[in-house]
Amino acid sequence: MSMEQDGIQLLETIHPIGKVKLGIPLSKRKKIKDIVKEDTYSLKTVGGNKSNIITDYRTTWHMHDIHELFGEISDKALDVVRGFTGNDKLYAKECWGAVYEEGNGAKPHIHSVLWCWTYHVECCAKCAPLVFTERKIKLKPKKDYLIFWNGICENDKYHYNKHEVPPQECEHDRVMIAGNISWR
Repeated sequence: MSMEQDGIQLLETIHPIGKVKLGIPLSKRKKIKDIVKEDTYSLKTVGGNKSNIITDYRTTWHMHDIHELFGEISDKALDVVRGFTGNDKLYAKECWGAVYEEGNGAKPHIHSVLWCWTYHVECCAKCAPLVFTERKIKLKPKKDYLIFWNGICENDKYHYNKHEVPPQECEHDRVMIAGNISWR
């Protein structure tokens, strides 16, 4: 697969960061926020789950195994990364959703997997960006776009793809799904 054919825009090449529009219908995207807020395994319901995400609404880590819509998006993310890398031995390790309300964000962190992704479900251009702190890259969220990047790279002592989401300043919610991809 070529990146042009797939619509992938490569934003960074050394430690790759890419983005692509997934084409998830609006009717499906509208359901995601309710699913996250109603998830019986969520931080709001269960509490006490450790997370870098500062919000009351973060689902369990395995939504791709629990809910068909999350599985569909996780599968699309996996297809994008497999196509980009040419590696068919990758698999979806985790998938979760979150709703960032005003003041919510995510602390700087890294993912200890080969590839990571986030899919912007509901947002605007003024919503909190995804910030790669060590690389000084800020990516504004855009509805129906998937952003993917390397997790931990071999010999990556600088954690090039450490990232965060600063506090959401918009009064409306910023809704996303994210996931981790690993090697079999």
